[in-house]
Amino acid sequence: MTTHEQTRAAWDESRDAKVWRNRPPAGASARERLLAGIPVTERRLQLAGVSTAVLEGGDGPPLILLHGPGGYAAHWMRVIPGLVATHRVVAPDLPGHGASEVGDGALDAGGSVS
Repeated sequence: MTTHEQTRAAWDESRDAKVWRNRPPAGASARERLLAGIPVTERRLQLAGVSTAVLEGGDGPPLILLHGPGGYAAHWMRVIPGLVATHRVVAPDLPGHGASEVGDGALDAGGSVS
């Protein structure tokens, strides 16, 4: 079971008390430590040839959270726990931000939304 799956299990067990039982392992990266407190799973998708990190969690109507320039998906960490109770939350790191890569060539708006 991954750290994120363990965290999700702890969140499910203690949702009402909002008590976190699992802590990331001592050797975890800063990103893993940050995401350990959020009830989401991180995965990578190839979107328009760009390796893109996406946070997902919850069930219900989909809700997509987009960060602004210089941001990344985990900036939503304070609101995600409340939203996943009623929605399927999807929060990508846009190209060139967070854990997402920049594809070949220049990063431009047209390439980012294709």
